[in-house]
Amino acid sequence: MPALIALGRRWFVASDELFLPAFLGICLRTIWAIILASCLANYTHQLHPSCSHPNLMVFYLATAITLVTAVIVIEVAVMVVSMRGGVMQTEKRRAIPSLLLVRAFLFLHRNWSVPVWYVLVLL
Repeated sequence: MPALIALGRRWFVASDELFLPAFLGICLRTIWAIILASCLANYTHQLHPSCSHPNLMVFYLATAITLVTAVIVIEVAVMVVSMRGGVMQTEKRRAIPSLLLVRAFLFLHRNWSVPVWYVLVLL
């Protein structure tokens, strides 16, 4: 199997092997999105009057749902593109490096935003 070339490096994983990780990620993130949506629905109905910043939690949950949904969409695209062609037909899967780069950006954005939220909550 030909190696995946992304970011100017040769990775020893083929682009047709990304179906299962993408499928499992979709399943887990869909469950996580449902949990976040139920938390958002319950939280907006049970706002405590003494809460000083009620909109901050609503904004955090809405942002988290948006990011999880974006990751689900990218992983569906990775799963669909990785199923194209045979093992040696890499030209049909040439979009995989770009999709993985977008997925890495979303991963870094999510991990960068968590410390920012901790700082905002502490202020």
